[in-house]
Amino acid sequence: MSENSNELLHAKNVAYFAQYGKNFQEKILQGLIFDHNWSMQMSEVMLSHYFDVRYLEYLAEKFFNYFGRYKCFPTLSLLVSIVREDLSGDTDDILKNQIVEYLCRIKSNPNSGDLQYVKDKSLDFCKRQIFKEALEKSVELISSDNFESVVGIMRDAVAVGMSNTTGHDFFEDVEARFVKHQRQACPTGLRQIDGPDILRGGLGRGELGVVTANTGVGKSHWLVAMGANAMQVGKNVIHYTFELSEHAVGLRYDSNLCAIASNDVQDHKDEVFRIYEQEKLGRLIIKEYPTGSASVITIRNHVDKLLLKGFTPSLIIVDYADIMRSTRSFDSLRHELKLVYEEL
Repeated sequence: MSENSNELLHAKNVAYFAQYGKNFQEKILQGLIFDHNWSMQMSEVMLSHYFDVRYLEYLAEKFFNYFGRYKCFPTLSLLVSIVREDLSGDTDDILKNQIVEYLCRIKSNPNSGDLQYVKDKSLDFCKRQIFKEALEKSVELISSDNFESVVGIMRDAVAVGMSNTTGHDFFEDVEARFVKHQRQACPTGLRQIDGPDILRGGLGRGELGVVTANTGVGKSHWLVAMGANAMQVGKNVIHYTFELSEHAVGLRYDSNLCAIASNDVQDHKDEVFRIYEQEKLGRLIIKEYPTGSASVITIRNHVDKLLLKGFTPSLIIVDYADIMRSTRSFDSLRHELKLVYEEL
């Protein structure tokens, strides 16, 4: 491909991201920072100068440079440290302020509801551009009767940007194992379980905790206690209930958060209000579905709606999974339950 063709391809990429505006480009970088599997795909088809917004191009360059050196992508907190060190002696206050404002904004809302659309759109476009470039190279090769090389170029173009499944190369990727990643955990409220020997602070992002016990010994009460504890440390909670009403679950949270017996909560309205005005708590959404009516897809759709409204949960409580509806029917109930837990 000629130098002029490469410049034209670069111009098309920049023009593409620019036509969607700064907000679209911000979400592309946000997707890179929070979804490293997608970052791996994009690293094969995207360059930092595809951004026409200066602070996004700067952050993307640091992000991909780190990957090129350590074979893994930096977390948001590590990226902040890299940028802080790099700009320590810089006098460009405008760039600094733009970077700080952007990183603070995505930290407070890491999972924007329309992020998946942005990911799909930008990845598809970048792959299409790579394919166009391969076609232009193929035309040049065909003109010079170099037919055998065309097959390899087109095969590589089709494969680029696909989900990376090669795994961790033990010796080649040794640096990646020594990069410390901050584990974001939500405490359960039981110090013995949250301690360093078991959960190491609580349930981490992407982890599924299952509470099992005999009927009637307090599983639902403990789930409420766990949600209340998460709220007390500033976490946002979604509590799905398939047996009790939203009203009943709400009173249980009042009881836990205000240290008032469940049967007495309604007689202490003023005290409850006073405590909530004084305490700085995370938000709570309680959603009721009839037994056997809600599947994991139902929950996912509800979470997506909340994300669009600016509510990002730190903890999702499901009470309880065994009475959810499976997305597929099986002859055996145990197979349906297995699928429910896998989907959760």
